[in-house]
Amino acid sequence: MNNIVNILKLPPTIMSGLAIASGLLLFLPDHIIDKLYMTDLKEEYGLLIGGVFIISVSILVSYIGVSVSKAIYSKIINEKRVKLRKKQLKKLNNEEKELLKYFMDQPDKTLKLPMNNGITIKLQYYKIITPAGNNHLVLATDMRIPYFLQPWVQEFLSVNPHLLESST
Repeated sequence: MNNIVNILKLPPTIMSGLAIASGLLLFLPDHIIDKLYMTDLKEEYGLLIGGVFIISVSILVSYIGVSVSKAIYSKIINEKRVKLRKKQLKKLNNEEKELLKYFMDQPDKTLKLPMNNGITIKLQYYKIITPAGNNHLVLATDMRIPYFLQPWVQEFLSVNPHLLESST
């Protein structure tokens, strides 16, 4: 029983190899099987080869189905997140817009900002800006670290510069 469970846990590449090999043994014409000297193997273990083929193809089909559905789900979730973030960009207040204008004016789209500032925290929460790097040496008197403007924000604001106009 343990051996069967271990076979079912084989990676998809090996499983596909088993499916192809067993499928060839089952479905190739007899004159080709004769040239490969596999006639006795096919006659003696045909039932086992058929079982291996059915199981491996079934597992591969389910693996492909799960992979495709995960990819589709991930794409849908990502599109929803981007739509939500773009919607959030449209709701920014004047101070946040001014900060983003300043980001857009920088050649590397990076600014040193106070990490404990409310605007910085809000923009980071909505994935509009991200800290540049993982480890930062921060002084107690100057708690600023470099942040960069996310590429999707740069693209979106380049196409929609009117979003950075101050509203009165």
